[in-house]
Amino acid sequence: MEGAPDAGRALYPCLNRRAGPEGFSLSAQRESLAAFVRSQGWETEDLYADEGFSGKDLHRPALGRLIQGAQEKRIDVVLVWKVDRLSRRQQDVLHLIEDVFAPNGVGFRSVTEAFDTTTPAGMAMLGMLAVFAQLERATIVERSLVGMRRRILERRWTGVAPYGYRYGTDGRLAPEPKT
Repeated sequence: MEGAPDAGRALYPCLNRRAGPEGFSLSAQRESLAAFVRSQGWETEDLYADEGFSGKDLHRPALGRLIQGAQEKRIDVVLVWKVDRLSRRQQDVLHLIEDVFAPNGVGFRSVTEAFDTTTPAGMAMLGMLAVFAQLERATIVERSLVGMRRRILERRWTGVAPYGYRYGTDGRLAPEPKT
């Protein structure tokens, strides 16, 4: 990869706000990324982590720094655990790869998915992974809305308990006990 002589690898783990039991923790992503870096014999790496930010858009602090590093040619490879950690919007993934990384000589790799963005077939595979990441995001939103509607129909609160209240064992709001 081209770039400045001291350009390094950018590791980008990301943990969604709502990572549930199936979510892969930020520390587990970091460990997996570091193991991959060692397996490739790479020497330098910078960690860009956006914990608690959604992958639905590109407005994330660490991602902004990563983009700046790519534009300044301080990075030669961006490594993610999975494509959907970069973004869950197909348009954003392809924008970053084609308009930010590639023109600046920055490669893009995934620890868990095999594709080569230097070939047409590899770009097609990346595009499909981005499509499925976007589908997953839409499915998550759909499920959340169904759950929220259900709670409304059951006359249950749908958000964080307001000041002075807590959720009881039955999932309904109850006044906080006086202390």
